[in-house]
Amino acid sequence: MINTDARIIQTMNKIRNTAKALMVTQPDFAMTTFLTQAGVTRGTFYKYYDNKAHLVAEVNHAIVTDLVQYTETKFQLALVIKAISEDAAFYNAALNLNSNPSFLSYFDDTYS
Repeated sequence: MINTDARIIQTMNKIRNTAKALMVTQPDFAMTTFLTQAGVTRGTFYKYYDNKAHLVAEVNHAIVTDLVQYTETKFQLALVIKAISEDAAFYNAALNLNSNPSFLSYFDDTYS
């Protein structure tokens, strides 16, 4: 069951957005740095994620899912470009493997 509590959604979005930002600028970010920038406690983080790797995997999965939704039935280039431009720094780092080589592991696991 998906929780629709506005506070939880806001917290989860804050966690994911902070993770994306740090994955671009500091791919090996420390949890203390992450928690400070996200403005969440360690307890709150571990309520939703097992560890940092779990968070990174979920962020990567969400990014891929966003792109795939525009290509499954009909390739909608304008929507793909819009989705990429909204997170341009993240895509540049992840897709160019500058800071997030684990991004490709999603494809290896999903499309092998």
